[in-house]
Amino acid sequence: MKFSVVFGCFMLACSLLSAQDLYYQRGVYNYSLGNYENAIEDLTQSLEITPKALDTYYYRGYSYLYLGYHKQALKDLMKVVKNGPENEEVYSAVGHTYSEMGDYEKALKWLGRAIELNPKFAEAYNNRGVCYHRMDDFRLAIQDFDKAVQIDTAYALAYNNRGSARYYNQNVAAPNKNDVELAIQDFVLALQYNPKMTLAMRNRGVANRIIGNYEEALKNLDKAIEMDATLAENYLERARTNAQAGKNEKAIEDFMTVVKLNPANADAFIEMGNAKSKLGYYNEAIEDQIRAVQVNPDYTTLAYYNSACNYALMRNKNAMLDYLEKCRKKKYFKERESYKRFLQDTDFENFRTDEDFLKFQQRVAKGVKN
Repeated sequence: MKFSVVFGCFMLACSLLSAQDLYYQRGVYNYSLGNYENAIEDLTQSLEITPKALDTYYYRGYSYLYLGYHKQALKDLMKVVKNGPENEEVYSAVGHTYSEMGDYEKALKWLGRAIELNPKFAEAYNNRGVCYHRMDDFRLAIQDFDKAVQIDTAYALAYNNRGSARYYNQNVAAPNKNDVELAIQDFVLALQYNPKMTLAMRNRGVANRIIGNYEEALKNLDKAIEMDATLAENYLERARTNAQAGKNEKAIEDFMTVVKLNPANADAFIEMGNAKSKLGYYNEAIEDQIRAVQVNPDYTTLAYYNSACNYALMRNKNAMLDYLEKCRKKKYFKERESYKRFLQDTDFENFRTDEDFLKFQQRVAKGVKN
């Protein structure tokens, strides 16, 4: 068995270290490779020997963060804050953790402290930009991503994140073509500085889809899948692109792959059902709507509405009205946009003059918000 030169040198160096240093160095090495579970195991062993080593807590905290163990990450990082000197990297990590936990007020506080301590710390601007993005303040998000790439012109992740924020038109309206083209430029820059960034390649495909450039979008998404064939999100976006391009059979194939990779993906079941409906597979479409509810009950109302549409297309009046009534009881039509969609939905075209359908429509109209 052959080892890489780097790994061989690493093992040689480790043979000269104490037990604590061996665990620490191997933990940091695993962290650098993205092997976070192994990193946590080694760093924990190191802390058993040297329980006050703050840098060990820092790397273990970030490893927990990347694995989604936010409480454990925060516990380790706050130990560094309380027992160490002021440090912008630690403050940024704490802010990043709070952002991942959805506590944006605390996230902004800690990220602000990191930037005050070091106004040239690009990572803190990027992390704060992500926080603003999640708060739907895209203008401030773009400002922070701008600052991040001004400080570090090769910051691939910040270019990617700015591209994502550009999908939205400064909190004013839906993305226009100019916004999306600027986003595509950012994804190209992200890939220039990190050719292995699957996220940027996938986002580039989504951006091309938004402006109707389906051929280019599919090329990007094919490449994203080539880069990482284990990510359900890559197949999901290619499925959506094929569906929008009218290639529903291909879309269904990708939706099937999504639910194999992630059986709890309710979006894939809903959208796969919609693709099947367009091909006339109405019973299968309804089955997919039911499966969406089984994996995520939050999708119940949408699944009921889609099922009503399929029954309408099958001209099954009783089942259609039954599911529409279920939607009404769930207050689906209370929102004006949902009610407007219902009025304009061509799936119900065969029942527009039906007496029972008209009575239902009148009853629903009374509950719509002004």
